[in-house]
Amino acid sequence: MTDPYYHEIQETSLPTVLIDIVMDNPQVGTVSIDSEAASLEAVDYLIGRGHKHIGMINGSRDANVSTLRESGYRQAMEKNGLLVNESYVQYANFDEDITFLITKNLLSNHKEITALFCASDIMAIGAIRAARDMGKKVPEDLSIIGFDDIVLASYVTPTLTSVAQDMETIGFQAAKLLSEIIKDNPKEKVNHWIIPHDIHYRESVADVKKDQK
Repeated sequence: MTDPYYHEIQETSLPTVLIDIVMDNPQVGTVSIDSEAASLEAVDYLIGRGHKHIGMINGSRDANVSTLRESGYRQAMEKNGLLVNESYVQYANFDEDITFLITKNLLSNHKEITALFCASDIMAIGAIRAARDMGKKVPEDLSIIGFDDIVLASYVTPTLTSVAQDMETIGFQAAKLLSEIIKDNPKEKVNHWIIPHDIHYRESVADVKKDQK
C-alpha cells in the first residue's frame, strides 16, 4: 500500500480491477477471498488440535492481505481465550529465506511454540526447512499451516495444510467484474466480489503432544 501506483489508482477514472486490494473508488473493483475469515478458520483449526502457543509468520507490514490475515489470526486467538504474544508475530516479506532465519530465531527464543500460521505457502516451506535444521519434526514437534495452496504444497515433505484460493476463478471473476464496471454505473454495483476459499488438510498439522500442553 506504499507503492506509488497504489495512490495513483486511488484517483484513477480508468476502469480497473485489483486482486486482494480494496479501494474506495467506484471505478476500481476488487476480487478476493475473505482473507480475514480464512485466517481465523486456519488458526481455529490449530487451536482445535490442542495448540495454544501459536506463532504467525506474516508477509509485509504494508500489504493489505497481511493486515487481513493477521487480523484473522488475532481474532481466532482472542475468540478462544488465548492471549496474543506480540513477539510471536513476525514479518518475513513473503520470502522463504527470510522466513527460514526468522523461524529459527522465533523457535529458539520461544520454545513453547507448538504451531505456526504462515501467511503464504512459500513462507511455510521456509519454516519447515528451519524446523528441520533445528532437529524438530513437522508435525510431531511443530505444526505448520500455509496460505495459497500453491502446487508445491502437495509435494513438500510433509505435505502442507494450506488455505486454498482458486486463482483461475479469481482471474475469471476479475475480468467479469471489469466488464461490469465498463458497461454499468459502478455506483450502483457492489465492486468487491468475494470468492469462496477452502482449507486443504494435509500432513503438516498434528495434535499437540501431551508434554507440550
